[in-house]
Amino acid sequence: MNARRGRSGLQGVFERIGVWSRSPRNPAEHHELSSRDLGRLDRVFKRLTDTTELSGRRRLAAELVTLWAEDVPPARANLLRALAEGALPDDAQRVALGVLGSSSPEVGAPARQRLELLADAQRAVRTRADAILDELGAAPGGVRFLVELRAAAIDVAARDDDAAASALDLLVQARLQVLMTPALIELRRLDWDTPASLLQRVAALEKVHPIESIDQLRSRLADDRAAFALFHPGMHGEPLAFVWLAFTKGIPDSLDRIIGPHAGTVPVDRADTAVFWSISSPQPGLAGMGFGNELIKATVNELRTTHPTVSTYVTLSPVPSFAQHVLATISGDEDHEEFSGAGAAPPEGVAGAGAIDQPPRTMLGTLGMNRPADEVQRLLSDDIWMVSDEAARYGGRFLKLAAEYLTDTDAGGRSPDPVANFHLGNGAQLARLCWGANRTHDGVARSLTLMANYLYEPDRLSERAGHYRTEGQVSVGDDVARLLDEASD
Repeated sequence: MNARRGRSGLQGVFERIGVWSRSPRNPAEHHELSSRDLGRLDRVFKRLTDTTELSGRRRLAAELVTLWAEDVPPARANLLRALAEGALPDDAQRVALGVLGSSSPEVGAPARQRLELLADAQRAVRTRADAILDELGAAPGGVRFLVELRAAAIDVAARDDDAAASALDLLVQARLQVLMTPALIELRRLDWDTPASLLQRVAALEKVHPIESIDQLRSRLADDRAAFALFHPGMHGEPLAFVWLAFTKGIPDSLDRIIGPHAGTVPVDRADTAVFWSISSPQPGLAGMGFGNELIKATVNELRTTHPTVSTYVTLSPVPSFAQHVLATISGDEDHEEFSGAGAAPPEGVAGAGAIDQPPRTMLGTLGMNRPADEVQRLLSDDIWMVSDEAARYGGRFLKLAAEYLTDTDAGGRSPDPVANFHLGNGAQLARLCWGANRTHDGVARSLTLMANYLYEPDRLSERAGHYRTEGQVSVGDDVARLLDEASD
């Protein structure tokens, strides 16, 4: 017993509560945690909340955070489960919440009465997990722990439709919103003087347009290029979000103009446009917290000071749900046997032109592609055909279809495309759609080569964001407005 009490650190604590039978630094040697272990973990939580000595609570919290950092799957799963179960209100809380729901102070009630009701409400909604999360968030490494914990809770909630995990997600998000106050968020420009370890980490996190060599990384940090990232001291160098941009003369309509083998360069003092061409929010545990939005706005504000010749701020963004939308709609048309060759005439110069003169009733009719549905689906998934001259003849029709698709908001006022919804929610304008803008395999598979320019006008962002969020109103530029007019004719 004396020897066991003498053990220090994570192993000693969890040997005392019976969770580990072997060293936590050798994950392969762990036994699976059982339901009895969850009971022991529950008692650790009770000690954490009942211990009046501050140093004792901090020590237990720090060691639980360290347990998570050890990244042992059984331990993570059971720690997540124990916290999630504590995030749901117990029977007494449900009764208290019911009472509160049926009582409210009269109009003009004394301030003291309203204050007491507020205090009762705060006590009623505070779960057992709240006190534990308070301690865990304050422990060394606690912010990063909460970010990773929320990511795990989101995953479990989505995969298993788990109410307890959803409750934990909400509790952790509320804490992160407090801990990640804007005063602690730092915008940094990344360049060739940035520590190599950080550049390597950002390169590894880049999933939109992967970096495959040191030369590619060097080119993205050239004089007419830039990268910015947001950081929080509690994340120990892990970026919250980062963006790559290029300084250009005019608005580019193709990814090749930025990162292609023959991409041009413009002296920075002659550039009039900053193009945000890759934006990443690599932390799943920060989903929905607006760091991508804050990154773009902070970067624009920085550039307005450091690059006075730049007056246009625009993105070159994918339309990642467009290919799926088109292919699924074609399948739906086929399933309902609506396609019988009827549709709009194909573009001039395409085989079969002029053969049909009926209003389009299907996706194939809209595109004027008088071929069997399975053949069209095969062609639209063919990297070579999609960049061919024949495919280009259909480009105008795809652009009209994309304009309608992106601006057709649902009952909640949201665009069906996640990237469009992000930028429109930030207050950007859908300024232009570009056919053949991304001819890579990923560009074909997800966007049918289309990309979009979203225009960020600093003085109009709040107004447009408000109209979009409250009314589902999409601000469009002249080019997109023309496409919509032509599509409705």
